[in-house]
Amino acid sequence: MPALRMNESARKSNIELLRILSMVLICLHHFSVHGPWPSTGGALPHAVIDAMSLGGKAGVNCFILITGYFLINSAFKSRSLVKLLAETLFYSLGILLIFCLLDPGTVGSVNLLKYFLPTCSGLYWFMTNYVALYILSPAINRFLSGLSNPSFGLFVTLGFVLFSVLPTVTTFNPIASNFVWFVYVYCLGAFVRRMKDEPLEAGSGSWLNPVLFVRRTEPVLCVVVAVMFLVASAAATHYANLYVDGYEGSPRFFMAQNSIVQVVLSLGLFALFEKMNMRPNKLVNTVAGAALGVYLIHDNPLVRGWLWPHFEWAFGRDILLMLAVGLTVSIVVFLICVLVEIARKRIVERPMMAMLDKVAGSWFDRADSVMNALR
Repeated sequence: MPALRMNESARKSNIELLRILSMVLICLHHFSVHGPWPSTGGALPHAVIDAMSLGGKAGVNCFILITGYFLINSAFKSRSLVKLLAETLFYSLGILLIFCLLDPGTVGSVNLLKYFLPTCSGLYWFMTNYVALYILSPAINRFLSGLSNPSFGLFVTLGFVLFSVLPTVTTFNPIASNFVWFVYVYCLGAFVRRMKDEPLEAGSGSWLNPVLFVRRTEPVLCVVVAVMFLVASAAATHYANLYVDGYEGSPRFFMAQNSIVQVVLSLGLFALFEKMNMRPNKLVNTVAGAALGVYLIHDNPLVRGWLWPHFEWAFGRDILLMLAVGLTVSIVVFLICVLVEIARKRIVERPMMAMLDKVAGSWFDRADSVMNALR
């Protein structure tokens, strides 16, 4: 996530803009999936709520695509890992303390050990898998660097069939693991980077290669068709559940992070922003650099349980009002969390890392040498 603190000079504002959009989509997704929406109310309101969740998993995929895109050519940095772990612990314990002071009754029902070990305990599912991915990235990079373009293309194609096509078409998922999926999407991002300036034939593997499919197709078309399909499938499933006797379908089936539609949507979004000609923008880079903090704040279980019930009143009202509330709330939550994270980085992270560099700088360098020897 957040390119794990890429050097400012290496940060491309067009990709950082995608990071911002992805986190806003994730906030909107959480508004949809964590809101206490009633089970009644008709098919249309529920279809609208589900439509607001369609970009969340694409946003997660885009974050991992960005990671693979940049880290495939980057060295492992133990300082980045320490920052990541410290930031996660800061928000886990900080939010726990705030709720202990303001709403102790809520805290009494939580597993406190999870908040003291947020990365290991799975308090934040994304962070648990992402940290493991980052630690293993040197070994993954070494494996990928040994593949020729055709072999890499075939590897991507086989992974797509195994991890996306089969679960989507047959509902059989041979390896139902977020971590395995993250590794595969990381490889997709690395393949996009490898093929950036290569002719399509150089990465030949199959028409089932999702990266090459999106490259051959207009990315805008991929995004538009994917969004239309996701909205239509959610609406159709809700109406079928309501009016077809014995039918019980999942309106969000195609919104799973590994569905064919989500993969095409994610790669289409990435291709759009990768092609964007954008000059370096300090504001965009600063806001994008706070994206991880947005996630750690607003999707903390305590915050989640407090925040989203406030907007239950919007359900079942005018459709445009529901959409407006969802979008407005998501953007406001994003902006507030960005301000908090920027303040944390300046007040806490910078002094902490300066002190650690003085005390353990040589240890960081040794750890980097060991890890990068795997590349």
